[in-house]
Amino acid sequence: MITSRRCRFPTGRLGPRLGVSLLVVACVSAAFALPAGAQEDLTLSELDLAYRSSLDEYRAAFQALEVLESRFNRASLAFRRAGEVGDKAGQEEALAITYRLGPEMRMQTLRVEEKAREVRLARGRLLDARARHLEDLLQQADLARDPDERQELAILVQDTRNQIAELRAQEDPEVILEPEPDIVIGPRDDNENIRIKASILDVRGDQYEELLGEIDRRLEGLRRDLRLMRQSDDFVAGVERYGDLRLPVGPPGSRSDPIPPLAQPPGEVDAPGAEERPLTLEERIEFLVVTREEVSERIERIRVKAESFRRQIRLEMADLRSLFAGGAA
Repeated sequence: MITSRRCRFPTGRLGPRLGVSLLVVACVSAAFALPAGAQEDLTLSELDLAYRSSLDEYRAAFQALEVLESRFNRASLAFRRAGEVGDKAGQEEALAITYRLGPEMRMQTLRVEEKAREVRLARGRLLDARARHLEDLLQQADLARDPDERQELAILVQDTRNQIAELRAQEDPEVILEPEPDIVIGPRDDNENIRIKASILDVRGDQYEELLGEIDRRLEGLRRDLRLMRQSDDFVAGVERYGDLRLPVGPPGSRSDPIPPLAQPPGEVDAPGAEERPLTLEERIEFLVVTREEVSERIERIRVKAESFRRQIRLEMADLRSLFAGGAA
């Protein structure tokens, strides 16, 4: 199991209930309801606007969930206090409030998760577009010979590189695998129960296959951005050696209105001083490579176990057929 290092956006846990933060198909806004070809035609400004809009929607949904949770907690506290003093009417009133708020909280939790997925989708599209833009700038830099033009390109390259780094810092840095529940054949399991357990293993194996594909896509994007950042740093360093060029060195400013962590349950706040530095791209790639190996091993174990369950059913059926054949003889 890989331990989590929470940045601005905590990691989605993936274990027995796989796919919570994968298989994203939600749309960010009306713009992303367009056909795939039209999406590719969106400008960087439009993609950035869509991303910021998704963040605003997520923030509003998260804050609404916090309000509902606060009301639910107050009603729960009122219920306990009324019970301590024997106030039956007070208990009934508080209990009615908790019954009403429970479904609302569940619905709002689903909305927060949906908005979190939309943020991830919008950010991924913006990252891809910025990477393509950076690649274009670096190609121009390879052809540029005029010192003034190279200095201008260095400024644009550095700023685009910083924007990619800023977006990456807001991502879920890792995939966390929870312990895999052990499914075994019990002494009272008949063939139907064994067949059901084999089917459950098949589903889990398929989910891990999907997760493996998601990890591969993440690795591809991270390795692409790492390559582009190294190329950017090399180009900018070369320009700086031959001119007094003051370039931006990091993401601009800091947010005065922090974005709540994606999909983090309200009330689960990190202890003061517990925040760690964001992982570097190299570290994130290393973690994902290790995770990928573990996922591959889990897939192999699950497939082998499912087949062993079916083999046991076949053996028992063969024994029954032999028994009936012997009785008929």
